[in-house]
Amino acid sequence: SHVTFIMCTTDPQKILATILSRVQRFDFRSIAADEMAEHLVNVCKNEGFTYEDAAIDLIVRHARGGMRDALSSLEQLSVYGGGVISEQTVRDVLGQSSGSLINNAAMVLAQRDISSLFTTVNTLFEGGKDLLQFTRELAVHVRDLYIAAAVGVDSPALANSTASTEQLTKEAQAFGSVDRLSRVLTVLGDAANQMRTAVNQRLVLEVAFTKLARPNTELSLEALADRVAVLEQQLANGVVAAPAVEKPAASAPASVSQPAPVATPVSASVAAPAPASAPAPAPAPVAVTVPVAVPAPVPTPAPVPAPQPAPAPVPAASAPAAATPAPKEVDQSDALLVRQWKEVGKVCASKNAAHAALLVSSTLESDDGSELVVT
Repeated sequence: SHVTFIMCTTDPQKILATILSRVQRFDFRSIAADEMAEHLVNVCKNEGFTYEDAAIDLIVRHARGGMRDALSSLEQLSVYGGGVISEQTVRDVLGQSSGSLINNAAMVLAQRDISSLFTTVNTLFEGGKDLLQFTRELAVHVRDLYIAAAVGVDSPALANSTASTEQLTKEAQAFGSVDRLSRVLTVLGDAANQMRTAVNQRLVLEVAFTKLARPNTELSLEALADRVAVLEQQLANGVVAAPAVEKPAASAPASVSQPAPVATPVSASVAAPAPASAPAPAPAPVAVTVPVAVPAPVPTPAPVPAPQPAPAPVPAASAPAAATPAPKEVDQSDALLVRQWKEVGKVCASKNAAHAALLVSSTLESDDGSELVVT
């Protein structure tokens, strides 16, 4: 006398409110693993299948709470194995990896052993295994490690974990922190999503492993936090990072040795405050000897051993230059003059390359406003 319509959807939030107001809504939940395993065992007994408990557990994990998928897998396995449901048959048909392989992959990932990770991927690829399924299983195992590290191995959320308590504790401690496990879950989840539509699933998985094993190859805040965590762990273990190369120490002699020959000959008449008292007319004759003495080593001022108290005889020896004002000595530590001299070289290079070549290795020695001495 009436018709009942049943509409099923996996996106109930997309149903219009005008429809929801006229129907009865029933939300189906995922079937618990224990209930699903019990039902599969009953089916095997009724159909006369020979089964292994480990094989039933693998089928339940692969179904992810869906009884229809579990029964479909069981039927497929019974045909493939001739009524024998073994653990190895389940792994071959469903493409699942062994527990030891998953545990080993998690451990080398915790140790950042990129070579072993690439070897694992190559072994799976050469063996014809489903890399996407392996990535999902590894993510499930890392999720168990995350819960064990966050709330402990006694959490009810680990009731369906196939790993032992000791194994979970050991691997969780190998990763070091909950934050790192969270990053591993994020990267593996992104890799699984990309592998669903990727042409080269192997490359996607290898790139994901590289990001997790070598965070310095990725420019992200999560990778930076991972690198900081590694440094903190090294400091906690007493490992001191190698000191940076002290470049200023190597370049110090170059900047100090240049003004040294200039300041030595002038010290006889000008003393310490050379830049301040340079315009004084008394030490004017020294200006003539400075350009000659600069190219020579420090002992060159020896031919002019005039006594310090009596600088008067010096003007008599160089009287023709008495009218020339004393040049202002340029201290190479004066960064402003050095930069200006380099700018002069750049301008000359744009005007005349031949002239600019002469100024490449030149050094500014003195400047009195009208005369510029360069060596």
